[in-house]
Amino acid sequence: MWRNLGRIVAEYSQMPRMLDEEKRSPGTYFEINDEEDALRQTQEGQGAIFACAHFGNWEVVGAISGLYGINSYAFGRPLNNPYVEALLVRFRESLGLKLLAKGTGQDGVRRLLGVLREGAAVGMLVDQAQRGGVHSTFFGQEVRTSPAFVSVSYHLGTPIFPLLVTRISGCRFRIDILRRLDLPQSGDREADIAAVTIRHDAWLEGRIREHPEQWLWLHRRWKTWPRHEKREAVRRDRIEAERAAHRLPD
Repeated sequence: MWRNLGRIVAEYSQMPRMLDEEKRSPGTYFEINDEEDALRQTQEGQGAIFACAHFGNWEVVGAISGLYGINSYAFGRPLNNPYVEALLVRFRESLGLKLLAKGTGQDGVRRLLGVLREGAAVGMLVDQAQRGGVHSTFFGQEVRTSPAFVSVSYHLGTPIFPLLVTRISGCRFRIDILRRLDLPQSGDREADIAAVTIRHDAWLEGRIREHPEQWLWLHRRWKTWPRHEKREAVRRDRIEAERAAHRLPD
């Protein structure tokens, strides 16, 4: 994993050159597998959410959007180090990728909804822990996953395309853009959102198992629950057990 991360750092300085060469000779660095022609749809101004992960070299996503001239944004939390954050912002903007700050409360959400309504494409890294997120299972351990990308899709009807950048060899990458996620309509919106989020976690786990060295294992994906969440989970489980045992009404 450290070796892959070191390569990513080195590739920051080379990405503009790689992008120029790719424009002159497609396929030199990027092999694109677009199952539903999602890139063409976004070129035509159809809004889309690309569910990405810290895998391979995720910065390639910005290069691809620049390569295709897509009106694209990255939605995420700024880094804790303001100096590194400023460098990343300049780098991503140089590729044509605009930034939407996740940690700006309702204003950030409104901006996210606004650009999607305008037909922009938004990339969201959805493989990190999220306080108050959906309770899911990842590599056999309970985790919390942000359902924001799924919630927004239900709210606006914007399609979600899972996207993963896999390093093939050296500085060559395969970009897999899967078909849009199916959104069930059971009548219970909260349960539907949780089901889609959990299903995506399972798919991502499978891909990480294929190339575990390409996933960024540094972040605390398996954070300990805060005490109040633990108490609530225990209380909820006890009520469910009592309801099942005594057939208590809802």
